[in-house]
Amino acid sequence: MGPKRKRDEDVDAAASDDLRAAAARQRVDAGAAGTALLSSDLSVPSLRYATESWQGMKPSNEDRHVADLTRFPGPVFGVFDGHGGVFAVEFLVRHLLKTLSVSIRQHVPAREADALVALRTASAAETQRRRELERQLALCRTQLEEMQQLRADASERDSDSANAASREPSAADAVCEQLRATIRAIEAAVAQIAAEQAQRRARFTDWVLRQDAALKRALLEGFQRTDAQVVQKNPSRDGSTALLLWFVVGDRSDPADAAYYYTANLGDCRAVLCRGSHAVPLTTDHTPGRPDERQRIVAAGGFVGTFAGVARVYSAAGAGLSVRAPAARSSEAATFLAVSRAFGDRPLKVPTPLVSCEPEVKRFRVERDDLFVVAACDGVWDVLSNQDAVNIGLQHFASAQRAADAIVKEAYRRGSSDNLTATVVQFGWQDGSALLAHAQTQAMQAQAATQKSRSHGPPAMPRFAALKALGRPTHPRAASLVDAEASEAAASAAGETTENQDDEDDEDDDGENDDAAAAAEDADEEIDMFNL
Repeated sequence: MGPKRKRDEDVDAAASDDLRAAAARQRVDAGAAGTALLSSDLSVPSLRYATESWQGMKPSNEDRHVADLTRFPGPVFGVFDGHGGVFAVEFLVRHLLKTLSVSIRQHVPAREADALVALRTASAAETQRRRELERQLALCRTQLEEMQQLRADASERDSDSANAASREPSAADAVCEQLRATIRAIEAAVAQIAAEQAQRRARFTDWVLRQDAALKRALLEGFQRTDAQVVQKNPSRDGSTALLLWFVVGDRSDPADAAYYYTANLGDCRAVLCRGSHAVPLTTDHTPGRPDERQRIVAAGGFVGTFAGVARVYSAAGAGLSVRAPAARSSEAATFLAVSRAFGDRPLKVPTPLVSCEPEVKRFRVERDDLFVVAACDGVWDVLSNQDAVNIGLQHFASAQRAADAIVKEAYRRGSSDNLTATVVQFGWQDGSALLAHAQTQAMQAQAATQKSRSHGPPAMPRFAALKALGRPTHPRAASLVDAEASEAAASAAGETTENQDDEDDEDDDGENDDAAAAAEDADEEIDMFNL
């Protein structure tokens, strides 16, 4: 079965409904305090981006993504991976950035916001003036070379003349001297602008360092407020992971030396940077198997177990240790979640917060050898390594859309059974650089070596072939689910028709087979298996 594909081209983001709505909100708030914070153009023309999202092999697409160029302090891009439903992930798309913007305005003083906008405005104007002067400088140098060539030709002709020794300075000499004076003046002006730009970049760096703590607090509180709303308003038990890339740029016309960005993530969406030709992970997956996450969960009274080879967090209900009365326990949810931080997931937050909504926030500076960032949901990272994604992205650096498309296609080709979403943010000021050419060469060589090794390797393992080698979980209901998957794999191999159970984010069988139903009655509870 081919993928049910949903293409989301964000290259022309300024024309999207979300951005037009955001611009309308800015105009409404134009009279409020901190007007510059709300009404300035915060886009970066040389920052290319695009997103590709496929439903893949799952019955529906629970992945979502956002891109907004109007939010202070700069362009922001996000990917979300819902599980168990779409209420939480849809809520994030509608409200998360708005809540974060309010939080940032509360933590960053209006005068500081105005200072950043003033720096960006002045820097952009000076950059434009410098580029114009550099064009004039190149023209003057070309004219000087041409005049000097004309003088040389004239000198050769005059050398045969008897009056050559008494030749007086010609008009060409005067023109050459005038061109030299003009070149010296332009060079001095360019040097002055460069010095002023260096001072502004230093002030921008100071601004970022000065406001770093405030921005991190704003992101943390914004995530917590949003999660409280999701848990309060969500009638179901679904949830979502999240990953944001938020840029802070000092000079929108020339961001090469004046750009920082923040990552804020919950769960197992991942951001990977291409530096040179190498992959650099920017985020760390939040899974129950991480030692620090396991320690936090256990300290809060939760449990961590392995189900079908995946570490999961679950509550006392999942362990069969609920202290509630049997009548109430029969409707108690036992949710087994494969991520340790997420939005929503009420059964693992009420009454005890076993799953955290606290994002991991980091700040990075865009370095000279940085080329692009890939932000993707776990359906991509299940089958692609960080370096795989970077190698693919390097081959399509001229187009963010083609890069995102190629990454998702390759993940699907390699057999990912999850939804597939990838956002690529390219640093367009690297176009044509020697660094880019070298990195692309390295990527092509690595890709060729990988394909060669695969062509001589063993055939790919069937999707469920490893189930027999996995230990069965102790919980009867969870064990029945693993047995059901193994039975389905065997039936499929024999040519029998069975129902596809690829929904790895929510395996609430509701009696899809007799063994599972019997085990559910014995356990007296319902199990949700999210993010398998």
